Amino acid sequence: MTDPRTSLHGLWLPLITPFRHGELDETSLRRMVRHYTAFAVNGMILAATTGESLTLTLAETERLVRTARDEAGKTRNLPLLLGLSGSNTRALLDMLERTAAWAIDGYLISCPYYSRPSQQGMRLHFEALADRARHPVMLYNIPYRTGVNLGNAAMLQLADHPNILGCKDCCADRGQSLELLRRRPRKTSPCLPARMRNVMKRWSMVPTAAFWPPRISKPKPSRKYAGCWLRAKATPRCNGGGRSPISPGCCSPSLVRRRSSTGCGAAA
Repeated sequence: MTDPRTSLHGLWLPLITPFRHGELDETSLRRMVRHYTAFAVNGMILAATTGESLTLTLAETERLVRTARDEAGKTRNLPLLLGLSGSNTRALLDMLERTAAWAIDGYLISCPYYSRPSQQGMRLHFEALADRARHPVMLYNIPYRTGVNLGNAAMLQLADHPNILGCKDCCADRGQSLELLRRRPRKTSPCLPARMRNVMKRWSMVPTAAFWPPRISKPKPSRKYAGCWLRAKATPRCNGGGRSPISPGCCSPSLVRRRSSTGCGAAA
C-alpha cells in the first residue's frame, strides 16, 4: 500500500460500483480498475457518492475494497481511499475499527449530513475520527449534499491534526476555496472540483467526468479550464463501436445497473 501523504496529487478517480442483477459485479469491477490504471490516474476513491456507499452493506464494501486492491496490485498498485459518511460519530468510530485492517490507504470522510451541526460540532466530530483512524483522513466538504458547510476557520484548525492530510473542497463558493488555498498549511492538500478555474496548477482533482473518455492526459491550457493541469479529453466513443471497460456497447458508466432509485450520477 501507499502513504497518501506522499501521493496525494494529480487526478484521483471516484470509482463507480458496478452491479449485475442487484449484486456487486466483481468481473466488471476488475475490468474497470484494470482499464483506468492504464492511464494518468494517481489514485482511486471507493464507495463514495459515485460508488453508492449508502446502498452497500459492510460485506459488499469489503468485497469492493478487496477486489479493487487485488486488481490494482497487478499493475500500478494505485493508492485507494475509502469513502465514509454519517452523522453518528460513534457509529463512524466503529466503522473505522472494522475497516482498519482493510487494504486501503486512507479515508474520504464527508461532513455529517441532515443534522447540520455547528462548526465546533464538526471540528470535534472530525477530530474524534482522526484520533481513532489507523489510516490518514481526507475531509470532504460538500454542503449541497450534507446541508452544512465546513468553514475555513474550522478547516484550518483541523489541518493541524497529524492524521488529517487534506480536504476535497466542493463548497461551491469560489471565494471560500481561494481563501483556503491562501491560508492552508503546507502539509495539507486541497482536492478541488474540476469547475474551479485558475487555481488548479498544483492541486489534485477528483472529477466524475474522468469516467467519460477512454483516455486521460495532460491538456493544453484552455479558456474554460484555465490552469486545470489534468483534465479528461471530451472524446467519448459511444457511437456504436465503442466499448466500456464495464460492459460492451457504450462507455457511459450511467448505464451500469445501479441499486439506488435515483441513479446516483453525481461526483464522489
